[in-house]
Amino acid sequence: MTHRWGFALVLACLAGCGGHRVSAARMGAVYTAKKAPCGLRFENLNHQEASAKFDMIGLVTVTDMPSSALTDEVKRDVEREACGLGADAVTLNAGVGNVLQFAAWHAK
Repeated sequence: MTHRWGFALVLACLAGCGGHRVSAARMGAVYTAKKAPCGLRFENLNHQEASAKFDMIGLVTVTDMPSSALTDEVKRDVEREACGLGADAVTLNAGVGNVLQFAAWHAK
């Protein structure tokens, strides 16, 4: 009986205990990585507005989110990846289902 509960727990964890995943892709100009926390700003700008102030240097993608809420934990993990690209700010690029994608920007 104990083995059944253990197996059920393993299956449940495989289905939902992993949480979200965050990855970064570098593009454009290359800047020195920063150690998080780096004071990253989450800006509410469209692409044209951001391009006037910043150089786009990459994308940070969050997958396997349990909800579309931008929690403190998700923000911390986005900051870690964006800082690794040398970013000063991120803007929401797209959000579909349990995936969010941010553009990473460096000040001009």
